[in-house]
Amino acid sequence: MATFIIDPNGKKIYQKLYQDRNYLANEYLTLKRTAKQIGSDNNVSYKLINSWLIKHGLIVSTPEIKLP
Repeated sequence: MATFIIDPNGKKIYQKLYQDRNYLANEYLTLKRTAKQIGSDNNVSYKLINSWLIKHGLIVSTPEIKLP
C-alpha cells in the first residue's frame, strides 16, 4: 500500500506506508508492535522497518540495529 503527499509545487510524491513516520510511530510506539510484525504486514524485512524507524528518529542505532 502506498500513500502520497503533495509537495510545495503541487506534485504528488508517493511513498510506501512503512516509510511514513506517523504510521511507524503508531505501530511501533503506540501499539507496541515489533519490527518483524510491521515488516510482515508490509511484506518487507524487519531490517528495512528498523532502518526507517532509525531514519525517523523513533529508535536509535544499537549494535544489533546498525545504521545502513
